[in-house]
Amino acid sequence: MLEAMQKAGIDTRPVIIVPGGSTGLSVILAKGNDRAILTHPGLIPTLTAEEITDDLLNRSRHLHVASYFLQKALQPGIRHLFDRARGMGLTTSLDTNYDPSEEWQGVHELLSVTNVFLPNEVEICSLTAGDHVEQAIQKLADRVETLAVKQGAGGAIAARDGEQVRVKALSVRVQDTVGAGDNFDAGFLYGYLHHWSLEESLRLAVVCGGLSTRVAGGTDGQPTLAEARTWMKRIPEI
Repeated sequence: MLEAMQKAGIDTRPVIIVPGGSTGLSVILAKGNDRAILTHPGLIPTLTAEEITDDLLNRSRHLHVASYFLQKALQPGIRHLFDRARGMGLTTSLDTNYDPSEEWQGVHELLSVTNVFLPNEVEICSLTAGDHVEQAIQKLADRVETLAVKQGAGGAIAARDGEQVRVKALSVRVQDTVGAGDNFDAGFLYGYLHHWSLEESLRLAVVCGGLSTRVAGGTDGQPTLAEARTWMKRIPEI
């Protein structure tokens, strides 16, 4: 895993290696629109906020947290971690992913210190105890700076400062949806960090998520920025 990250140009020096520990592993079972995820947690639930050092934050511009519900040791310190990061000039984002317990606790308290919240439509409806994504967006849009909601084949919706935009999904031959949500996040955050408009950020997110499904695996289908920009022009208007 570290070798693959290094080949992608990622600085792996801050990676914490625990002797005798095991890396978390998920097996995703998909058939049609039905998907189940089996996870061996390994060290996933052991990371604490205190292990994210000020030195690392000082060398960063953005802090992203994913799989909130699996990170049990991190949960109590995330709000303080986000406060600490924002105090150093970083922006923050959160993608909770699904809650295996289906209790959906603790997220609302984080929204005021989260710049970008990136749920999918099932997650945002579960968090707001609602049946419709539009109603869920109305409940949360005023509680977080920027909200971007993944809708799979339905595209995506984003909201910020009273503005709401929708983008249709790409028409691609889907081989594997593993990692599509994370690629969506990466595309949206790229646009956000480069001060793109809300619509352009969402279009890039939809392209990155959609193109990642062309081949098996979570990263092999990732487009280059140049390829993504070309595909952004092919998204049909709503």
